[in-house]
Amino acid sequence: MIELKTWVEVADTAVKIGLGAIITGIISLIMYTLQSRQSKKAHTKEIKERILEEVIELTNKFNKSAMVYLASRANAAWKLENNKQLTAEEEMNLKDLDKQLFQDFTIISTCKAKLALIGAQKAKEELVNFKIAVDKFFKIARLSNEGCTEAKLVELRGKIEIAMGKFHDELSIAFYE
Repeated sequence: MIELKTWVEVADTAVKIGLGAIITGIISLIMYTLQSRQSKKAHTKEIKERILEEVIELTNKFNKSAMVYLASRANAAWKLENNKQLTAEEEMNLKDLDKQLFQDFTIISTCKAKLALIGAQKAKEELVNFKIAVDKFFKIARLSNEGCTEAKLVELRGKIEIAMGKFHDELSIAFYE
């Protein structure tokens, strides 16, 4: 014969089923939240690494422009100090390198914005110091500046290399944060 359950038994069974469903739902929600956070962190890290790689590529281009110009200008300074004339080709080359470095200064603004975007404040500050060192060289290196000597350019090169090294150190720190 079929046994009829009392309302207490029915309520007891419903509570057990409902409680199990609630517990399962809460655990599912917690697992989803943890997985979502982990996925977001991984995606954010990928973006940060990509941006830092772009900054490295761009600043290396800027540094190369500065160093090629510096080497060419130091050679010209040596010639002028030793009473030798620059050829028209050498003068034109220096003007082209001057123009290229001037144009490449825009790279610094781009990189500063990228570093600010990822919160790499110290790297951004060292980038500004690097830019200042190159800017000092740029102002002195002009062919029209008769006070530009090989010794002064060698001194400025050392300052640029130190500033670039500090910038790379901060980039490295930002990369692993």
